[in-house]
Amino acid sequence: MTRVVIVGGGIVGCAAAYFCTREDMDVTLVESERIAYGASGRNPGFVWLHCRNPGFGLQVSLAGRALYDELLTELPPFGFRPNGGLIYFTQPEQAAAFGEFAAARREHGLPMELIDGSWCGRSGRTCSVPASAPWTRRSRRRCWCSGLLRRRPSRAPRFWNTRACEE
Repeated sequence: MTRVVIVGGGIVGCAAAYFCTREDMDVTLVESERIAYGASGRNPGFVWLHCRNPGFGLQVSLAGRALYDELLTELPPFGFRPNGGLIYFTQPEQAAAFGEFAAARREHGLPMELIDGSWCGRSGRTCSVPASAPWTRRSRRRCWCSGLLRRRPSRAPRFWNTRACEE
């Protein structure tokens, strides 16, 4: 049997340990503090795809995102939410650049669409805007801008994600 020692109990270390055990390896994971103590327990856990550059970075990110669907069937629940994302702009003259950005991402296999402010008001959607946001002083409309919508970036709570791999 192959024996493996992994140093670090963050998401990368725990994931490596998980995949090694799936291959019937004998794994020892060494962590100086506790599981998810470092950066894995302190980042927001977003699985962003829409800001990745086309090429290797985007392809690796897409493969990583697909892996979450697989892990959902294999691991205990870990709080993963495929709930979309929005990049907004507040000036109409930014629409052309955002439209080009969305088109380029679609060409590389990442569904993304350019939306306008009325999108939020349809089908019961809501946009929440902090009252302190600078653009709200100019307009108190319910939906304040236009932007790019990516329906499947995702969020995996960092601690639970790491704990699911640990178990």
